Amino acid sequence: MSNKLSTQELIESLKYWTEYTPTHYAASMLKYGKLNEIKSELQQHIDLLTTLSPVNPIIQDEIKSEIKMIQQQLDN
Repeated sequence: MSNKLSTQELIESLKYWTEYTPTHYAASMLKYGKLNEIKSELQQHIDLLTTLSPVNPIIQDEIKSEIKMIQQQLDN
C-alpha cells in the first residue's frame, strides 16, 4: 500500500478481504495478495509500536493495547 493507513483502516481492510468471496481465479489471487500485504503492514505497525514502548513510558499501556488488538486480528 503506497499511502500509509491507520491501524483501524488496515483492520477494516483485513476484515473486508477476509470475507471477500472471489468469483474466479484472478480474484482469488488478488485476495491472497491483499491479505498478505495488509498483514505485512499490520506487522510493521507492531514493530513500530514495539520500538516506541521503551521511549515513551507515559503511553505504554495504550501501545500494549494496540499491539494486542493488532495481534488478535492477525491471529483470526
